[in-house]
Amino acid sequence: MSMGREAAEFSNKYTSKLTHLIEKTRASKENVGGTSSTPTPEMSDSQSFFMDERLHKYVDDLQQNFVVTQKLTNAILSCELLSPDPPVRDEAYYGVDVSEGEEIEEDRVVGNEEELSSAMKSVTPKSKRLRTDLPSRFWNITADIGYVSKYMTKYKKSISKMSQPHKEILDYCFYHSEKDSSLERYYRRGYYLLIEKIDILSMLPNRHINVQIINAWCNVINHDSLCDGVRSRFIFSLDHSDALIEHMAVENSEKLFSNCKSSWDYWLDTTMDRLCSVDMIFIPFQVENHYAAAVVDFIDAKVHYLDNRKYSDSVVRVTFCDAAEALRKSLSSYLISKNHPKAKDILTFELENIPFPWQTSRADSDCGVYLMHHMKNFDGVVYTSPDMNKAAVRNVLRAQIVASIILSNENEIRLQVIDKAYTFYKEKPTLLKLLAKKKKEKNDEFIERKKKEAEEKMKNMSEIKRGKTKIG
Repeated sequence: MSMGREAAEFSNKYTSKLTHLIEKTRASKENVGGTSSTPTPEMSDSQSFFMDERLHKYVDDLQQNFVVTQKLTNAILSCELLSPDPPVRDEAYYGVDVSEGEEIEEDRVVGNEEELSSAMKSVTPKSKRLRTDLPSRFWNITADIGYVSKYMTKYKKSISKMSQPHKEILDYCFYHSEKDSSLERYYRRGYYLLIEKIDILSMLPNRHINVQIINAWCNVINHDSLCDGVRSRFIFSLDHSDALIEHMAVENSEKLFSNCKSSWDYWLDTTMDRLCSVDMIFIPFQVENHYAAAVVDFIDAKVHYLDNRKYSDSVVRVTFCDAAEALRKSLSSYLISKNHPKAKDILTFELENIPFPWQTSRADSDCGVYLMHHMKNFDGVVYTSPDMNKAAVRNVLRAQIVASIILSNENEIRLQVIDKAYTFYKEKPTLLKLLAKKKKEKNDEFIERKKKEAEEKMKNMSEIKRGKTKIG
């Protein structure tokens, strides 16, 4: 795991604890005012502890060190290592063992989902090393010279409606993620959102989608105006899911609220004004490897429960509805603390389970795809989407989501990825020749092996026949 993600996890783990300690010591200072901090018999041990000036000084120093650590983490993540002279483009460089001459059956279903268009605007490059003409040159790619990743080779007909630049981004990302030696990063937002090899691979068909992908999607929708709905929305990340699971095992509303508040404060950052003005607030969550969402709808005064599963087992159904109910209560308390004008009204909203036409009783690995589709399109009522119940269409959606996240204006390393993808596109003819050569060699080896096996078989049959003739 990379240093950036480790730093982010460290920060997430200790931010809430440090904040809680600071609040306690500040409260102690306010309570004592100008009085002496000398403990009295009437004080409890905990009061004496938090009034101790030595503790106040220690926490102040700790807070300063923590801020310095955060700034250092951001500085490290913003650095760009200068690449050495490019190596010789041989088989070892391209890693032609990815395909290994494998015969991949083409997908026969052409996807008909409308292509996402989230990132057609160029942004100011963050590095002088980047060529400023790259975005226009990249978006002008029109020639389909072939694909090298297993995903693009198999599903090239299904994604035929996508633009060529989007296809090239996908081919680059999937190809380098398939390589065991890949250390690529494809998306970064601050020091808390990173998409790396393992996350890209989770977007391949029939795989459970990683949390980092969905969190990045939430961030893109919040800031890039990607949603197709009319109603404005704000979407929290999935970081509160662990707290929810703990609450469902041992009910503790106060602890759930405390953990959710820490997670939501961290995600909300400086967008509080927007949270008070949106029509809907999405609270996605993950329980037992399944994704769903609760949506607080201020227009219809409802809390919608969005899920691609329909449950025949009442126990399971109640479990997920209870999760939505617990999050509704925590959000109400959270918005009260933020002076939201309708915070208390949330507790009176009707809880409604939305019956999407693609709901199924069968568990599958596409619950993350459905969740991200709901985030983008749900507008307070049931909506339809052609062929959403077809696996081939959902596979196309996976690809569209990857391209939209990576090419989003929210991606701080967007231009670096485009730079690498453009270079990859220019060098792809050489790579395709190497792959074709590797495949031919493997096929020739296979034919030669089968030929030797046939000759050996004929030889054995001749020896058996001669032996029977001698006995006769």
